[in-house]
Amino acid sequence: MSGNRVTTEENLTMKSRYNLLLFLILALPALACNLVNQLVEPAPTFAPPPTADTQLPGEATSDPMATPIGGSTPQPTTEGEASPTPVALGDLGPPPEDAVALADWLNQAYQARPDILPLCGILREAAWMPPDAACDQADLDGEEPPEWILALYLEPTPDPGSADSIQGPPGDIWIVGATGIVYRMLGPESADPFGQFPELVALDDLTGDEQDDAIVRYVTCGAHTCYSNYEIVSAHGGAIRNVIDVDEPAVPEMADVISMPTVQQEQVIDATDDELADFVISGGLIGSAGAGIQRPYREVWAWDGTAVTLAEREWEDTGYRVHRLYNANAAFDEEEYDEARALYESVIVDPALQEMAFIAPAEEVRAYTRQFAGFRLALLPLLRGDITEATRWQNWLGQEYANSPLSNAAAMLIETWQQNGNNLPAACDQVSSYLAGQADVTGPLEDMGYGNPTLVAEDVCPF
Repeated sequence: MSGNRVTTEENLTMKSRYNLLLFLILALPALACNLVNQLVEPAPTFAPPPTADTQLPGEATSDPMATPIGGSTPQPTTEGEASPTPVALGDLGPPPEDAVALADWLNQAYQARPDILPLCGILREAAWMPPDAACDQADLDGEEPPEWILALYLEPTPDPGSADSIQGPPGDIWIVGATGIVYRMLGPESADPFGQFPELVALDDLTGDEQDDAIVRYVTCGAHTCYSNYEIVSAHGGAIRNVIDVDEPAVPEMADVISMPTVQQEQVIDATDDELADFVISGGLIGSAGAGIQRPYREVWAWDGTAVTLAEREWEDTGYRVHRLYNANAAFDEEEYDEARALYESVIVDPALQEMAFIAPAEEVRAYTRQFAGFRLALLPLLRGDITEATRWQNWLGQEYANSPLSNAAAMLIETWQQNGNNLPAACDQVSSYLAGQADVTGPLEDMGYGNPTLVAEDVCPF
């Protein structure tokens, strides 16, 4: 019995071995499959949830000037084009000495988004910019970052005192934006021996789009007079450009330039009460004897919805009789007939007005000045059909300046107007035909200096 009997302890040991063998048989295939899966497909990892400071992929930064760590803000590209990688300002090297290359250097510098003050310091060190020249930035187009407004020499000028120009070395206004050089006031061919270095006058919203516009100035001087020339640069409605429109420019090239001799004052104020800033300048005198004694004037340039245009021109009253006549004519031309009538009357009756001699003696100038005013005073009442008032002034002319061309013209005007059914333009045509054949219709008023208006026969009855 003893040789075949299995004890209880031995029986337990055999069961344990059996159970272990069974576990291994069942578990080994599952472990093998799991090992294969891990080799073929890595187990996913999970990032921590985003916080308020975490920038999600494709999300814009809160600071438009910010640069992501490790590089610049990515720029969109098209197929076949490499994305431009802005270079840090310190890696660009010194500004080149050629203006064309400088434009590219400024464009690269702008993409690097440096502070403008260190940039201008570099340009000054390279002799591209005078110490006190414009170095500004402004958001002209409503898109960050702001544009740079820089006043630069046409070429590096380390010794401005040795420049050939009478007014110092010439320069230009450059505006740098996202697409490169978006504006130059004068352009690369702007070397002018009589021109002063250009300046930024003011930054303000003149066009009502809640973005700054830049008023820039370029002064050029002749033998006796300096002219200030202005452009107003805006991105209103599209590209950055000069938005001035001059109705009657002296020359076609000045159709988008405000120009005034001997400017005494510049203001950016709301002069037209439309809640928009206007550009106001005062001055206007030409410092030449041949220009005669002139009237200073004030101009208001305002936004009209499409351009900055001349809204007002106001002439100063100097106390000279002939200047009062010019002011009356200006009011007449603007159809401010009540103001014109009051001024014409003062030309005739105001004893305090001064006489002016130019080529002719003062008394001769006085006589023709009063005759011209008298004719207009006979003309104006006919606009409202007042034959009595018109006749009163025609009689005055007949008494004071009997048989003069202007006295006879006044009588002809009234008679023709009565006979043709009160057709004033037709009456004026007949008067103008008569005066065209007369001598000395306006006498010395035809030339009181090139800085004053010229009055000739065809100006007498302009309807």
